[in-house]
Amino acid sequence: MSTSSSQTKIKELSDNIMISVSTTLFKSLAPTDIPIENSQTTTTVSQDDATLVIVSSDAQLQNIIIESEDSNISIDYSEILDASQVSISNALIIQTPTIVMQMPDSLIISSPGWNGIMKLPEITTVDLSELDTESETFTSAIAIKIGSDTEELTFSKPVRLVFIGEGGNGDVGIGFFKRANSSKHVRIRRRIISCCSCAFIKVP
Repeated sequence: MSTSSSQTKIKELSDNIMISVSTTLFKSLAPTDIPIENSQTTTTVSQDDATLVIVSSDAQLQNIIIESEDSNISIDYSEILDASQVSISNALIIQTPTIVMQMPDSLIISSPGWNGIMKLPEITTVDLSELDTESETFTSAIAIKIGSDTEELTFSKPVRLVFIGEGGNGDVGIGFFKRANSSKHVRIRRRIISCCSCAFIKVP
């Protein structure tokens, strides 16, 4: 009887074993790297300091859902980096709890000396008191870090940022941005952007 019971348990265990075979070739991965299969269309990121690894310009990834605002998530395009630029075939939507970043299809991202790693939207705060004038006073503001801390990334098509819950509040879209390797904030009035700098800022 004991032998029969043991055989039954072994069969139950074997029935629950699933084997997943990857058809995508990846380079050596770090512990915080998340490999994205070429056929994968959606991924949800719940861990901090993670890097999504893309190895094909034709990767089918369309949606990235980031569960935390300040989790420091990046995309690694270094495997498809050619002459300091990356070509992406399909459109990509990156969503955090308060920011949606929409990248169009047939997009080229470039920057001289770029290593192919792009930071995804991350919430932080900045001090805008340097922009104070006699008629206007600025204090701290919510900032969205995107792109690179060291390189200014250029997009061949406009990339759209949507601030969730900010519609209908009378704001005309005034904001500020800071270029990579710069300490100066520049005032902008555009909702659609074509160049991704170190920080895009919305004023509460």
